[in-house]
Amino acid sequence: MSPFSRACLVAITGLYLLVPAPGLASDPVPAMHCRKDEVTLFSSRMGTSVWNDMRTRKTLKGEKYLALCADRFPSPKRIDMRFGKAGALDLDYSSLTGKYRLSTQLLDGGVTWNILSFETATGVWSIVEPQGGDARDVFLLLSRNGVPLLRTEAIEERDHWLRIKKKVSKKKSYEVAFSLTDIPPAIAPRAKEALDPALIERAKYVANLTLPKPVRD
Repeated sequence: MSPFSRACLVAITGLYLLVPAPGLASDPVPAMHCRKDEVTLFSSRMGTSVWNDMRTRKTLKGEKYLALCADRFPSPKRIDMRFGKAGALDLDYSSLTGKYRLSTQLLDGGVTWNILSFETATGVWSIVEPQGGDARDVFLLLSRNGVPLLRTEAIEERDHWLRIKKKVSKKKSYEVAFSLTDIPPAIAPRAKEALDPALIERAKYVANLTLPKPVRD
């Protein structure tokens, strides 16, 4: 796409499309909530959906977006998590002022959960990236006192993740989707905590997750 065409698309859609940088693939994801000087690692409309027997979805509901925005890639120094409607953020959490932690959990059926968590006054937030098996899509989970309360999932059919290039040798590289495990340990230290799938199954899926009131001592 030419610079002129890219500028026209930005003007029409209101979304930023980031110019690929070294280490990135050719087609960045639309940057909802991320600024034009940031790299969008993840972006999707969030909500609820109904899955049928053919593993396709219908009845998509939700008006809020989840995004992971980095100051640069590769070698980010800052990653922000932003959630809310377009132009109206409910959450804006930064690694510069807060603390992420990243854990990997193996489940039955060949499913792996990569879990990026952080804590605010309203509770513990977890972005869960399921991989393998018959896993559903990425979901955002809110828990309090170890009990999952609410969750909302990615409902856009397009790829949510930034496409990046990984080297397999000095001269060869291949294109893959960014994963939470690609976040540097300096930004998200590795942890061994695990989520209880049985408790998560009881957590209600909501179309537009609204932040509850902060917990008072």
